Amino acid sequence: MEGDATVTPDGLLRLTDQKPNTIVTTFYRKAVRLLEPHRNVRSFSTCIVFAINPTSSKEGGYGFTFTLSPTPYGRRADSGQYMGLFSDVTNGNPRNHVFAVEFDTVQGFDDGYHRMGSHIGVNFNSLASEFEGPVLFYKNDRREEFLLQTGEPIKADITYDGFTKLLNVTVYPAEISPSPVRPSISVPVPKLSRIIEEEMYVGFTAATGDGERSSAHDVMGWSFKSGGEHPVAATKLNLSELPHPPTNTAEKSGYSSDKIGLIAFAAISGAALIVAFVIYRKKRGETLEDWEVTHPHRMSYRDLDSATDGFSEERIIGSGGFGTVFRGSLSSSLGEILHSVDERLEACYDTEEAREALLVGLLCCHMRPECRPSIGLVLSYLNSEESVPNINETWGISAFSTTSLAPFSLTKTSSCSAQTG
Repeated sequence: MEGDATVTPDGLLRLTDQKPNTIVTTFYRKAVRLLEPHRNVRSFSTCIVFAINPTSSKEGGYGFTFTLSPTPYGRRADSGQYMGLFSDVTNGNPRNHVFAVEFDTVQGFDDGYHRMGSHIGVNFNSLASEFEGPVLFYKNDRREEFLLQTGEPIKADITYDGFTKLLNVTVYPAEISPSPVRPSISVPVPKLSRIIEEEMYVGFTAATGDGERSSAHDVMGWSFKSGGEHPVAATKLNLSELPHPPTNTAEKSGYSSDKIGLIAFAAISGAALIVAFVIYRKKRGETLEDWEVTHPHRMSYRDLDSATDGFSEERIIGSGGFGTVFRGSLSSSLGEILHSVDERLEACYDTEEAREALLVGLLCCHMRPECRPSIGLVLSYLNSEESVPNINETWGISAFSTTSLAPFSLTKTSSCSAQTG
C-alpha cells in the first residue's frame, strides 16, 4: 500500500479518509497471470463492496478505481481528478498498460469544470473514459439511478469473458437481493489484449481534492478470480459479514431521506399538475428548510394533497427514481408556472431561476422513466452548467401515447422525446 491507505482491526480497507489532496495506491501483493498464448486475455471477475463518505452533503471527491497494472507502485500520480492513477505527464501514455474501472463522483475531467455527479467509466491508459455511464441498476427492466457518495454500502460486479471479449459492470446498492441480472455497462473490449501484460497486479487507486472536495473511500469487502476462456465468477460477498465504515457525519442537506422531497410543477395550460414526491415515512408535516429561504421550493403538502385527492391511487400514472407520479388538478390561479413558487418568498427570488427550477422538476416527472434526466444532469441544470430545455404546454399533460411528441435530446445518448418550445 502507498499513501494513507490503512486496514482497520475489523478488516475494513480505508483507501482515503476525508483529508484533502490525498493519493492512495494499494494492490494485492502477488501478480496475477492474465494473458494466455496468442495474447488472449483470461476471463476474470471481481466483486467489490464499498462506501464513499463526503466531507459535506454538497461536495466530496474525487473517487476511486479498480485497476489492473503491470506494477504495484504509483506512477507519479496526481490527486483530484487523476484519482491517484495517472498524472498530467503519464495520462494517455500507451506504455502505461493500465486498465481501470472508475467510480467517479466529480464530473468534468480535463474540460476545466469540476461539477458534482456520480458516474462509472472504463479506462485504458487514460482518465478519459473509453466507455462511461450514469450510476444505475436495472430492476424489472426499469432504470434506477443513485448516487455513489451517500455513505451507504454499494456493490460492484465486474466480469470479463475471455471468449466473447465482453466486459460487464454492474453497480447497485448492496442491500438489494437478488443482484440485478442486467449490467449497468456491457461493452466488447477487444483492445484489452493490447493493454494486458502476462502478469498484472490487481487493486485500487483513489484520491481526494482541494477543500471540501474530499471523501472517505472505504472497501468493505473484495474478491477476485481469474481463469481461462470460460467465464468465471468471483466469490459473492455477504453484507452482514463485512466490516462497516464509520457513520457518515457529513452535514445533511435540505433533501434529507427522512423528509418529504417534492418536485412539483404547474402545467402552462393550468389544467393539470404532475407531482413527483417521496412520502415522509412517519408523518405528513413539513417545515421550511434553510435552503428554501433563498431558492424556489416545494409547493405546500396541503396543496398537493388537495390537487391529487389525498394522493389517490386512482391518480397514479407511474413511478421512478424520484418517487410515485400522480396526475392532479389545480385552480386556474396556479396556471402560470411561476405561481408554483411559495408565496412566503414574496418577491425575494430571481424569476428566471424559479422558472428553470420548476422546468427541471417537470423534466424529472416524465412519464417514461428512461426520458428523465440523470442526477448529474439535474445538478448541471440547477448550477447553470447546462441549458434547461424548453417545454411547451402539452408536454406535462400528454396522454400516455408518445406518438405526437417530437424528438428531443436530454443528453448526448438519450433517445427520449418531448416537444421543444
